[in-house]
Amino acid sequence: MSYISQNIKRQRILLDISQEQLAEKLSVTRQTVSSWERGKSHPDVMMLESLAAALETDVNTLIYPSADIKNMQAKSQPLSIMFVVKSVFVYTLLLILGGGFAVQFFKSIFGGGIEQEYIYIICWGLVLLVGYIAYAVCVVSEYFAGCYEWTNDE
Repeated sequence: MSYISQNIKRQRILLDISQEQLAEKLSVTRQTVSSWERGKSHPDVMMLESLAAALETDVNTLIYPSADIKNMQAKSQPLSIMFVVKSVFVYTLLLILGGGFAVQFFKSIFGGGIEQEYIYIICWGLVLLVGYIAYAVCVVSEYFAGCYEWTNDE
């Protein structure tokens, strides 16, 4: 669906008029309006002016994307492999750099000697992994929430 298609439909719905009513105002068929809204065809330049007047807006509003469409496009950028690479790098960096602090932290809580340090590093790694998974779930769910716009198609 093109910007013109989306904008015609949105503006028509905002005015609470049917495709049939809009078609009557423009002296075209309802199928023509439906075709415009589905992106199967577009109104010509002369019709755009009449259409804008019938929809109580200006031609630019019909042609260019609205602010909410721009926001949705910004949100729905595809997840890239770089996200995975960067997050694994950060996870590894935190595991290595935080490992020394984690060993001391877990020793102070649980006690134990040198022979148990590998267990503390594994515990630290699991804590980081749970945090990483939670973060990844949030990012992925936000991505999918931005990809889908639930609309009522006529």
